[in-house]
Amino acid sequence: MMSCARCIILNSMRIQILIISCLVGFIACNNKLSIKQVDKNKFCKYFEMEGKRNELKKNTYQTMSVKINKLPHDEVSDFIQNHELRFSYLTYKILENLITNEKSREIDFINSKFCETLQADSFYKQFVLLTCGRQDDDTMKVSFSIPELMKIASRFFSCDSIQKEDTLIAYHICIGNNGISELKSTRDYTVLEAFCIEAIFNSLNNHPKFIGNFNNYVIKSSNKYKQAFESFETHLKKVEYECYAEMEKDKDLQLMLMNYYHKNRENIGFRIE
Repeated sequence: MMSCARCIILNSMRIQILIISCLVGFIACNNKLSIKQVDKNKFCKYFEMEGKRNELKKNTYQTMSVKINKLPHDEVSDFIQNHELRFSYLTYKILENLITNEKSREIDFINSKFCETLQADSFYKQFVLLTCGRQDDDTMKVSFSIPELMKIASRFFSCDSIQKEDTLIAYHICIGNNGISELKSTRDYTVLEAFCIEAIFNSLNNHPKFIGNFNNYVIKSSNKYKQAFESFETHLKKVEYECYAEMEKDKDLQLMLMNYYHKNRENIGFRIE
């Protein structure tokens, strides 16, 4: 079991935001790294898997999460701390994949595999794309379209439960529990996903309009599908997929994402165009 450390839980009748962990309010957008500063041999020092064994009603279970360590006098570590959300997402995806695909669930085994994956070339490339600006190396040049950006961002706005007594729908924005995995694509969008979740979470202090828009989409869609109600599960899925489509077209969400991208051009190694 993994713990989802960063979620926003909302209610479709009134917007109630519960932030499960403390969020960084403002990111220093102008700080950046050069590719020469990035040493992949230090990745296992920057990121560490934490496993805990817990007891609940005489049953023992374990949770796994990623801890981001702060190294003294290390500019890369400072950058990670200043942009914690993107790296929380990036390393969460690794841990999620390991837990899904590895037969052993032993904490020590998963931790060993986690460190091994951090030192792979694939993670190095993702890390560089989320730390360094424009690159001269053609192998590092990556671009995404605005439709791709919006498709990914929309999937973080998920409807997760429905109250049977009044069909009230609860929904959330979350690093771990979202609609990303349902997207069928041959392209790896991990770095774009990390960018989107950071942009969304760090916009919340400004009470963004797209949160209210999402709330309205949920209410409108739910009311529409009540007219031909089949089952609670079907109703929830219909509302969820319609709201994905609405958020994919949401101009306020797009404006926020593009503004955040332009503010972070010096520390993002891919283009959005």
